[in-house]
Amino acid sequence: ADIEKRTQLRRVFTRIFDSSSPYLLLETLTSLLNAATRGRAPRWFVTVCGRFLARVVSKYEDNGVRICLDFLAARDDAPSAEKLDRIAGLLLAPPSQTDADSYWLRIVPQLRRLACADDTQERVRQAAVFSLRRLADTQMRVFEQQVALPVVEPLRRWFVTRLSDHTSDDNGLTETKGQSRPRIEVLGETLTQTVATASELGATLDALRHMVLGGVPSVQLVSALVVPVFAPLFHWLAFASADDAQPNDETQDTLRDVLITTLSELPATAATATILELVQHTRGDEPDCEWPVFVQSGQMAELVWHAGTDEQQQHVVPVDALVGVLGSERLRELSGDVFLALLREQEALLEMAATADANAARKWWLVSQVVMAVVERLGPRVLARHADILAFILNILD
Repeated sequence: ADIEKRTQLRRVFTRIFDSSSPYLLLETLTSLLNAATRGRAPRWFVTVCGRFLARVVSKYEDNGVRICLDFLAARDDAPSAEKLDRIAGLLLAPPSQTDADSYWLRIVPQLRRLACADDTQERVRQAAVFSLRRLADTQMRVFEQQVALPVVEPLRRWFVTRLSDHTSDDNGLTETKGQSRPRIEVLGETLTQTVATASELGATLDALRHMVLGGVPSVQLVSALVVPVFAPLFHWLAFASADDAQPNDETQDTLRDVLITTLSELPATAATATILELVQHTRGDEPDCEWPVFVQSGQMAELVWHAGTDEQQQHVVPVDALVGVLGSERLRELSGDVFLALLREQEALLEMAATADANAARKWWLVSQVVMAVVERLGPRVLARHADILAFILNILD
């Protein structure tokens, strides 16, 4: 008898599902689900309601997520964390007998667009961003492929080199540091060739602002979204803060806040290692190799190649930008860890440079620039904890 009831209810649900509007479906199913939860209905009944709710999302391929979020977050300008958690659980649960990867391929891009679009209602954006954070925590592979890579792809082009003479195959493009090579069309022999347009970089910055600053991010989210493009973000901040750049306080503030939030969310060891990699990252010495650089384009920067110039060959550490970020009150303890790590790295590189290691000598100089800048600008407050002071003293005595 119980099996017959289940079958009958499924048939009723199917008829309602096929003939009703999405908002009526959502209202009916959520009412049934709430009543069932309060009345301690059988587990299978609650499961059926939840599965049909998920099917509403996948039924409307282009805007199913927006319809669902618009209804579930309706009349609530500031949804509670508990409500956002329930919404994320509903959206990210593939219906039974549905391939999970196919479901996420349909749902996640919609969530990403809602989280990043300027015309998204704020309550809908909050639910979309929260769901993406949950996705990063539970399905990192999906988040990396369908969210992180598309969002920061313009910044990943900062790692792509070009041969000046254009003699190699595949348009002379090469890749470095394990970064994937994006599709960039070489337009011909011109003085300046665009790698990432101002609108692309602006969209990336808006996405980072919404997803990293619009709430409480997770370690997994910033690790996948920000850390892979940590270097270009810092160089972009350095360019935006330069005296000869057109002032844009909003861009500077957003870049600085994204970097500070990322470092504050990461474990101290991971944050320190990320900064050390930034300080020692150099762009190669090949004489025929060109690297993209940031230039001004209206109110926003763009990423370009400048043919025939030496600008790409300069090994410049964004010292002022880095020290400015480390001087944030939120990173007061981390700045001490970073300073002590820089001192240890400086000592180790000096020993390596003594053996005629040219690469170690260059990295020692890069690290020394940052150490001197930290001492000059942050002074004693970089050692905020007693343990930092003792570690500094021991380092000097050694």
